[in-house]
Amino acid sequence: MTDKVIENNQVIIMGEIISDFQFSHEIFGEGFYMVDVNVPRLSDSCDVIPLMVSERLIDVNEDYRGQYHYSVKDGWGNDPNGMVYYKGVYHLFYQFYDAPTWGPMHWGHATSKDLIHWEEQPIALYPDEYGTMYSGCAVIADHDTAPGVFAQGEEGIVLLITTNGTNGGDGQRIIMAYSKDGKTWQKKEDAKVILDWTEDDSDTLTEHKSAFRDPKVFRYDNKWFMVVAGGPLRIYSSDNLIDWSLESAYRDLHTE
Repeated sequence: MTDKVIENNQVIIMGEIISDFQFSHEIFGEGFYMVDVNVPRLSDSCDVIPLMVSERLIDVNEDYRGQYHYSVKDGWGNDPNGMVYYKGVYHLFYQFYDAPTWGPMHWGHATSKDLIHWEEQPIALYPDEYGTMYSGCAVIADHDTAPGVFAQGEEGIVLLITTNGTNGGDGQRIIMAYSKDGKTWQKKEDAKVILDWTEDDSDTLTEHKSAFRDPKVFRYDNKWFMVVAGGPLRIYSSDNLIDWSLESAYRDLHTE
């Protein structure tokens, strides 16, 4: 048998929807289940076909799982980030790890057209040489507002993400990723790290400088502004989303 998948409580075999099925109690390795499917028209000799499927392909209405708010199918999810509306689609990013416990953070991704029905998308961002993917935000930009990211006539979504180096031992940095279609994501290699705590020479920030996260970016008066938390509150400005200047810092306003 080919083209077997389970979605929305239906089994689809060779393009045909089969609703009459039940889950068995057998588990074959981590994350795999046996499903008995009644498919009499596919065989003259048997009317039950056992299929082994990954739990990632199973959509069930579990007890106590909210139906009007997004939740990951499986794995660990926390800290929603980068909520943005682009070309008729709502995008939600969140910290994700493919295990039942907290671990090296990735950025999961889900989309919706009505904020009720959500579709889980492939992982948007993986850990890299600067660390795991922590908190961040998303903005819509184009060539005029981010000329170093988009060419003339282009636009898309720009992500500003905290990287947590060696689980915080190497400090936290702000990196950039972007997408022109809202589906495929790439980190900007020639200017990946846009803010590095080691380059912050403000004499007001002699303590807790390596706690450098939770970037929130907004546009005001034809400029981009970024608020950075984690330790003392810091505010930066930019004309292009790549080059940032410190506007103000508040040593006594701690955000831990």
